Amino acid sequence: MPRILVVCEGNICRSPYVEHALRAALHEHGVHGVRIESAGTRARTGLPMVDRSATALRDRGIDADGFRSRALHDVPALAAVDLVLTLERRHRADVLDLEPSILRRTFTLAEFTRAAGGMHHAADGATPAFPALVDSVRAARLPGTASDSDDVADPIRGDDSEHERFRARVAGPIAVITRLLAQA
Repeated sequence: MPRILVVCEGNICRSPYVEHALRAALHEHGVHGVRIESAGTRARTGLPMVDRSATALRDRGIDADGFRSRALHDVPALAAVDLVLTLERRHRADVLDLEPSILRRTFTLAEFTRAAGGMHHAADGATPAFPALVDSVRAARLPGTASDSDDVADPIRGDDSEHERFRARVAGPIAVITRLLAQA
């Protein structure tokens, strides 16, 4: 079963929102057998998701009850995760400081989406299986294209409109990832 790990700083706002929203989108498109998890580079273990993220998920009919934060260093078998998606470039660096062996499978959410968005199907119309899909996206990654725009701002201390902007910012990447996995 492929594993996707979504990483932010505290694992109480952005990464759990993306984890739950991506899992729900995959389920809606009939994609099963993908394990979606989240963690924080500086998370305190055991905290609930912030109200704005949990409420936004509930408003979409997504159950976020029971979520508890966890630290990146507590992720079991981090080296075996198939795809790591971080919300900021510094989170990507933190992941790679902890587990350098997953360099080829670690992207910012924006970077992965940018590279994956331009992928075309093979001549038979099929999208590659999950490991090959990640390799294809890695091969499409353009060196030196990361920028400040790859970072998804943390809305935790902001108002409702900042959280809405966050949700709008991650909706496109969630849709791209869902489309790719639904076609795999």
